[in-house]
Amino acid sequence: MTEKTASKTGGVQVLRRAVRLLKALSEAPAEGARLADLAAAAELDRATAHRLLATLCEEGLAEREADNRRYAIGLDFFALAAAASNRFDVAEVAHESLQRAAAELGDSVYFAVRSGDDYLCLDVVTGSYPVQTLPLDIGSRRPLGAGAIGVALLAPMGDAEWQAVLARNAARLDASAGQDPDSLAAAIAAARSDGYAQQADRSLPAIRMAAVVLLNRRGRPLSAIAAAGIADRFPPDRLPEIGAVLAREARRIEEAMWRLPDAARHRARWATAP
Repeated sequence: MTEKTASKTGGVQVLRRAVRLLKALSEAPAEGARLADLAAAAELDRATAHRLLATLCEEGLAEREADNRRYAIGLDFFALAAAASNRFDVAEVAHESLQRAAAELGDSVYFAVRSGDDYLCLDVVTGSYPVQTLPLDIGSRRPLGAGAIGVALLAPMGDAEWQAVLARNAARLDASAGQDPDSLAAAIAAARSDGYAQQADRSLPAIRMAAVVLLNRRGRPLSAIAAAGIADRFPPDRLPEIGAVLAREARRIEEAMWRLPDAARHRARWATAP
């Protein structure tokens, strides 16, 4: 290997490590995360994680809370995210559907998009029921397989594909009860049969969620619309009603996106997902 090639390879490795840290930061709670936890999540030793976090802080992509020694996403990261969100016209189209669903159901409704082996929450509309739950914040990232949204996005995939995704996400899913392969396989089968996925994350026993996937023209899973609330709001006999409302709005969003001119649809990356 030449010196130039080695330098290029090293640069790519550093970049990938920094990206893993940014993803770990995006999954951290609002109060931030400790160095040790971020290093473990990004599969880095503490010295490397500390060095990269220092650089990310210098660039404004991360922030260090001096009083508790925790790290959080920096304001400059949100500026970049805002620029990227301009490409996702689908989020703007989806907002009206979220408003209709939240008004009809009375519960909070979420819109999330697939991002590789993860999904990102892009929008939330709260309902009118006096007790609301917020299991996801706008901008939060979770692995595919986690929760009802993670199951809904896996359900349209072939068995070999979703099994491969779960294998790659295994370490992250192990942190949540009920995310074992057998439980997730059963949840995916139920989602295919029912037309909607249910909350599969037993680490949140007081919260229930139902989700419906949105597909592109090729039948690929791109995003999902979901409703969440306290357990009493999601009894078995009400789930079909919730699923029907979500499915109706999911189809409306799909149809609205498919009617866009090709240039606009491609700018939204609606037709170009894997």
